[in-house]
Order: sequence, then C-alpha cells, then structure tokens
Amino acid sequence: MKSNDWVLLGAGLTMGAIVGLVFGAAVVSSCESPLASLLLKDGRLQWETLVGGIMALVAASATVWTMKWQTEDQRRRRGRAALSVLPLMLSELFDYVTSCTEGLLQLRACDAGGRCDPTTARNVVIKWQRPRLPENCAGVLKECIEFADVPVAGEMIALLSKLQIQHARFNSTYAALMSESPSMMILTQNIRTYILDIAEIHARATMLLRMTRSVKDTVEEVMPRDIRTALMHLLFFDDSDKILMDMADRWSPTTEPSTPS
Repeated sequence: MKSNDWVLLGAGLTMGAIVGLVFGAAVVSSCESPLASLLLKDGRLQWETLVGGIMALVAASATVWTMKWQTEDQRRRRGRAALSVLPLMLSELFDYVTSCTEGLLQLRACDAGGRCDPTTARNVVIKWQRPRLPENCAGVLKECIEFADVPVAGEMIALLSKLQIQHARFNSTYAALMSESPSMMILTQNIRTYILDIAEIHARATMLLRMTRSVKDTVEEVMPRDIRTALMHLLFFDDSDKILMDMADRWSPTTEPSTPS
C-alpha cells in the first residue's frame, strides 16, 4: 500500500472515531458521568466544535485525494510524452545498427584463416564512416524507464545495457585499428561477437517498436529465434557460418556469446 493510501485510511478511521464519539456523547448526555462533564458545557453538547472538526477532516481527506489524483495524472501524461518520442529514437537506433552492419560485413569478408590482418582491417575502418549513437538515446530510454511498468522497463534496461557494452567494444576496437601502427589481430570469434551484439540490439529495439504500435503496454521477451531473425534482416544470415548460427541458437540474455565447444 502506498503512503498516500495510508494517509487516506488514517483520515477515514479518524472520521469514524469522531462520529462514534458524537453518538456516544448523545447517549451519555442524559446521565451524570465524568464523560458527560467533558463533552457537555452548560448542559449542551458542543455540536459546533464537533461538526467543525469533522468538516476539517473531510476537507483534508479531499485535499489528499485530489493531490494524489493530480500526481498520478501528471505521471501518466509524462509517461505518454516520453513514449511518444520512443519510435523516433528507435528509428535512429536502427540507422546506427545499419551503419555498424556495413563495417562488420566488410570485416567479415576480409577474414582469412580465422583472423583478420590488422592492416587490412584498418583499411576497412578508414573507409567506414564511424557509427555514432543517437544523441538522445540514453535520455529517452531513461525517461521511458521511469514511467514504464516493470516488465517493459526491464526490457528497456536490457537494451540500454547492451548498447553500452556494444559501444564500448566498438570504440576499443576502432581506436586500436586506427592507430598509426595497428597491431590488434581481430579474430573471427571477435567479429561474431560484434555481430551478435548488433543483432541483439536490433531484436530488442524491434520488440519495443512493436509495443509502441500496440494497444497493450507489454513487450515480448527476446528469444533466440528473434536473434536469428535480426541476423537475417542485417544480411548476416548465412548457413555457411554454422558457428554463428549455433551461437544465435544458444543465445541467452544472461550469458555472453561464446564459441560452441
């Protein structure tokens, strides 16, 4: 129970107690007792004071209820406003994914014998326009997380977390390859990991986009089949790379991608 609900409950109990005292006072007013002497003055019940107190409690309760309603209404409005810009941000995020895909396809093509030569990889990166995350991506997701239900917020947190991991990996690799004397040897396994990062981002963004177009404020959980679908949309779906396909089938949101033994 929320704190405002406790306040309203307390106010209701207090009003009930006062009403009970009023009726009790009416009963004891006809008899001689210490309680009667407290409630009576000059032989008359202090109705004005009791009625004034009850009216004050009613007004206070109404004020609390009104403030609670206004707070919830304001929260709903801010939530709808945040969700209204989510599709635009997701569209920009898809552009980022597409840009990353272009470079990864080229790196994948220069793979030779399970690794990509640093000089060859650097030539690919030089021609590859560096992808940049949408400037308002984190801000929009953060605001939506604040107002979303727990399941939806959990999916948004997962997307934001994966974005941070993918972007950190990308920046590290990009900086290493862009050095004057690149020595970083990119293994095929590294490329597969980068591909699955992008595929997961695509899958999670797709689920959130479906939610914005639905009348229900629910989002589906990302499954391995969604990762495979994302790989197909991003042109990474290739039956010749059995290892990548197996990694997609074994994908789990709680584990990092790894080469099957």
